[in-house]
Amino acid sequence: MTVIWVPHQHAALAIRHRAEKEAAAKGTDRLVLLTTRTADWFEQRGFAPGGAAHESSLLPEHRRTAIDPARNSKLFFKTLAAPGGT
Repeated sequence: MTVIWVPHQHAALAIRHRAEKEAAAKGTDRLVLLTTRTADWFEQRGFAPGGAAHESSLLPEHRRTAIDPARNSKLFFKTLAAPGGT
């Protein structure tokens, strides 16, 4: 992974954009993330809520069981368009 420096106020947007671009280029059709505090920020940027992270079928069993339910982590996902496609 390449690390890039960006001004602090734009760091989150730059990281999200870079992750989406690299994932789509590799043929990944969906990004999945966990958050405890920034749900609204991700929803405003096209991520859909997937419920409680420790209960989500979008994660493999070994990952779900490693999540502490007391942290109240929420899962969000975003379907990516194919590179150069629709």
